[in-house]
Amino acid sequence: MNKFSQTSIAPRGIRFRMSRGALLVTCLLTAVAAQAGEDDYPVFARVQETLTRDSNFSRTDKEQAETISTTSAIIGLNKDYGRQNYSLNGMASRNHYAHYGDTLNNTSSNLTGGFKTDILRNWRFTLGGEYQQNLNPIQNNSLQQRVTKNIRTYRDQNASLKYGLDGDWTITAAFDQNRQAYSVPSYRSVDANQSSRSLGVNYNVTDKMYYEIAFRGVSTRYPETPTKRIQYDNNIDLSANWMESAQSNFDARLSPRVTTYSDDSSRKIRGWYGSLNWNFAPRGIWTYNTSISKNSGADRRQGQLLDTTATSSTDLVTSSTSFRFGATAAVTGKTSLSYSYQLTKNRFNLANEYGNLTSGIQGYLLQTYGYYVVPDKAVVPTVTHISQLSLTYVPMRSVTTQCDLQFYSQTRDQNGVRFSGRSLGCFASFTINPL
Repeated sequence: MNKFSQTSIAPRGIRFRMSRGALLVTCLLTAVAAQAGEDDYPVFARVQETLTRDSNFSRTDKEQAETISTTSAIIGLNKDYGRQNYSLNGMASRNHYAHYGDTLNNTSSNLTGGFKTDILRNWRFTLGGEYQQNLNPIQNNSLQQRVTKNIRTYRDQNASLKYGLDGDWTITAAFDQNRQAYSVPSYRSVDANQSSRSLGVNYNVTDKMYYEIAFRGVSTRYPETPTKRIQYDNNIDLSANWMESAQSNFDARLSPRVTTYSDDSSRKIRGWYGSLNWNFAPRGIWTYNTSISKNSGADRRQGQLLDTTATSSTDLVTSSTSFRFGATAAVTGKTSLSYSYQLTKNRFNLANEYGNLTSGIQGYLLQTYGYYVVPDKAVVPTVTHISQLSLTYVPMRSVTTQCDLQFYSQTRDQNGVRFSGRSLGCFASFTINPL
């Protein structure tokens, strides 16, 4: 990973991991909504109102419904000037909760900016930055502090230099540096500063196929841990893309990884990430996307053991497998219908964390969570299902409306929590252009 995400190092909670294929399907689901967006307008301003009803907001077996109202103001710039491009997008939102309002009402903000310029004939330099401040997703909070106003702040700066804009070969050097911090003191152990450097080579075999290899080093510092731990990830990213036809495209990636630690020289974890995506757009109103991904040997969790004050000496080793399918239909020129389904299976190696605990804690695990940990054999599989149906209507270029109906469920996780529920969310936006 070269960036933090809300799901990558969340403390002791439920983690929904989003692959590149999932991100692509998300783009498909909101493609029509973007008709009144940044890509159409070099300068724009927008107001948006979103209303969501969730039957199990806290994501536990004790369902508590919640209604969330979000009012947002958005401004944006995406302007070409000669061989240069300038982009800026900012959003400020007021989030109101009907049931948990005294605890969770908050404001959130997101600001991104970028600059790109071509130099001489074959060089391109890009510079970017991002700032986010928002409520940490409830499912990423610990079981003991599930519904709490935990504000996550994230800052990122990145730059890249590319050579070879016109030929078969492209060489890219990139740098990224980011920081994330949480407002709740008990989450300070996952405050982190991360930097990554990469060097990649892309080869265009034909105009329909390319291969790429990149070497990427990532260092993650946890300044609030007792040992000031630094985690080092060395990755080799192998990827390929094949446009089989005008209607069909395949994308594959394989990234082996070795992880080491500054406070434990003997600890080394080998893992890998792999994904395969297929986009299919036959003649007609439908487009399809399907993807499968596997992440093995992920090592991203630090925190406290259950309700005790003891600090875990090692992270929780997990593996994750995900399958996703999406379909979008352009029903009319103003209306689109989308469906997506995602199945994720996480395996939590509890022996890595609980194997050396006393029989008293083992008994507590059995009584409270329903399992007894056997060293080197305690693996808890967790299966998550998420299906969503979306309807988008754009009556005019400046107005977009959309409603999403989602059903979700999860089997018992490493904390013994299982849940299910549904949510219905609708938004309407109005865009002003030009300013």
